[in-house]
Amino acid sequence: MFAIHVYIKPKDAGDDDPIAVEHVFYAKDEAEADKLRLAHLAGCDYYALAEAEGRTAESTEELSDAEAPTWADVLADEEEAEPEEEEETN
Repeated sequence: MFAIHVYIKPKDAGDDDPIAVEHVFYAKDEAEADKLRLAHLAGCDYYALAEAEGRTAESTEELSDAEAPTWADVLADEEEAEPEEEEETN
């Protein structure tokens, strides 16, 4: 499993400022991950402009199957992030 991370720096940001966006493309191999990256680049104006302006950086990592996030991981993280609703008492 491979992941390509694409980081986008905001316009007029310095090197020590936070990034604006991180895209992560996961696939069984690096070539497939790059196909996903290129497809997104073709359809995302923000990413394309940042790429043209030199405001992107990439890193690639190889992940074990255990390290690769699953849909269940995403849903669990989403549930943890939701604030708990307080029950009304009358």
